[in-house]
Amino acid sequence: MVDPDHAHCGLGCPRQFASGARARTTVDRAAARPRATPVASLRRARFLPDRGVPDSGAARAHAAPTRGGPVLSIAVNSHAADNSVGLVKPAIFRSSAPFTLQCGVTLPGFELVYETYGQLNPARSNAILICHALSGHHHAAGYHTPEDDKPGWWDSCIGPGKPIDTRRFFVVSLNNLGGCNGSTGPLSLNPSTGAFWGPDFPTVTVRDWVESQTLLANALGIRQFAAVIGGSLGGMQAMLWAMEHPERVRAAVLIATAARLSAQNIAFNEIARQAILSDPEFHGGRYREADSHPERGLSIARM
Repeated sequence: MVDPDHAHCGLGCPRQFASGARARTTVDRAAARPRATPVASLRRARFLPDRGVPDSGAARAHAAPTRGGPVLSIAVNSHAADNSVGLVKPAIFRSSAPFTLQCGVTLPGFELVYETYGQLNPARSNAILICHALSGHHHAAGYHTPEDDKPGWWDSCIGPGKPIDTRRFFVVSLNNLGGCNGSTGPLSLNPSTGAFWGPDFPTVTVRDWVESQTLLANALGIRQFAAVIGGSLGGMQAMLWAMEHPERVRAAVLIATAARLSAQNIAFNEIARQAILSDPEFHGGRYREADSHPERGLSIARM
């Protein structure tokens, strides 16, 4: 049995959590410059059917800089068929202070890739944090380019008039520490060797993710979230937010999650890991250097 701290990417980690030094955090303003883009061109890409509205009036985009850094806000014309937040571009949060993980390893700093949708109100009281599941990432809504085949993974729930209404809420979605979609993780360079971290990247836990998320929230000037929302492993993060930082969360929405994994679930996860480890293209976790990818193992693991 494991608790939320240990429901991570499948590898055990001793309960040795030492809080790192208070981080000197910054938002890379070059990377986080306002990212709003009108969605009129999406109609030409067949994402939004033409309803007779001139392209010039299909969308209005604007950015509202704040003390915590720029935020993204896109106002979509009501004629847009799917009420999409439109085109979005990720930003990068950088923490330069040492960050001690629960397993005892200290990172010299880290980066988190994130996206925001909507606008933070003057009271900074309308922010919602989206926590992704094991194989998720920061791109939860909208499109990165007009050529994208599909929107973010939770686009059906995030946007104007949708359950997580970006006309009311400022939504933050990030790629967790240790992820493979831009945040510091196995595909990042190890500063001590200059090579990819690969299998040498330290084990991370739900608590590590939540603590790194608090630093992102601080950098954005968010002292309390209106809600933290997550499903599966994301739900475990939302649960730990409510347990460890109750003063910073007004509501926690836990979807298809639990405080502990069953023995059966742990066994299934081990089978998935072994499917990846046994793929010849895995190369002991150094598949990037070998210019390969364990696609067969991954496909079996996700069955």
